Amino acid sequence: MIITEWGWMEADPSGEQTYLVGSQKSYGEPFMEYLEQREISWVACWYDDEWKPTLFETGFENPTNPGKFVLQALSTYSHSGDRP
Repeated sequence: MIITEWGWMEADPSGEQTYLVGSQKSYGEPFMEYLEQREISWVACWYDDEWKPTLFETGFENPTNPGKFVLQALSTYSHSGDRP
C-alpha cells in the first residue's frame, strides 16, 4: 500500500485552503508514526514552490518547515535501505 499526496502548511493567509493548516507536531509526526506502524509507503505533496502545500519557498532555494520534515524523513529511509 502507498499513501500519496499528503502534507500540510503552517498557515493559510488567503483562507482558501484552511483544511491544509497544521504543524509538524499536530500532523506530520502523528501521520508518519501511523504510516510506520503499518509499514505503509508514502509520497509527499508537492515538489513545488507554489502548489499548496509547498515543500520549498519561492525559487526552490530553501525548504519550508514541512519540506524540511519530508527531507529528513527521506534521508532516514535512504540510509536504512528501507521504504518509503
